[in-house]
Amino acid sequence: TRINISESTDKVETTLKIVTYLSNTKLDLGDYILQITPFIASDGKYTSNLSSSSVEIPVKVTNKQVVNYGFNALITVIDEDNVEQEFTSVISKTKEEAEEVIEIPTTKLKIKMLDTTELKDKSIKVSLYKRATVLATDQTYELIDLKDYVKGNLNPAGDKLYNLTEAITVIELDNKKFKNNGYELRFELFDGNRKITTIKKKFITK
Repeated sequence: TRINISESTDKVETTLKIVTYLSNTKLDLGDYILQITPFIASDGKYTSNLSSSSVEIPVKVTNKQVVNYGFNALITVIDEDNVEQEFTSVISKTKEEAEEVIEIPTTKLKIKMLDTTELKDKSIKVSLYKRATVLATDQTYELIDLKDYVKGNLNPAGDKLYNLTEAITVIELDNKKFKNNGYELRFELFDGNRKITTIKKKFITK
């Protein structure tokens, strides 16, 4: 199948979602390769390769029942009195106190991973994205380094990617580093080097 991603642009950020169902298939049991290759065309026929690279995703068709999994992230805020409060997806950088506006230095987020997956080599990784553009039909986010926006150490897992080694983790945000903008925490579930799914938690700072 051929999927038209965009027209008249040199920068595209899109997601291709392939949904499978526990139902009958016309494919025989066995191993398959799903190959994704970029094409470019001046005549609308998309016959010329954009590059020699392609992505190959292994797919197994089987009649074995797949184990279901549950994966989510629950975020609360810990206030100055060490009391948990609901996270409203808004982080205030200042507050009014005694007829003056004072700066709020940090915000503690308590992140509880709700995970019932059964994977052989499971890991959960976290990263931070900043809203780059806001259009009527689209919002684009760009990856930034989470360690530059928190107090304390993180466990590196790659380029601007960090491991969550505990089921409950407290991350203390450095409010002064954030601009008045939209941000997004992304939690990714991996089985070895294979990414299984992603949870996105958006918030704004003001």
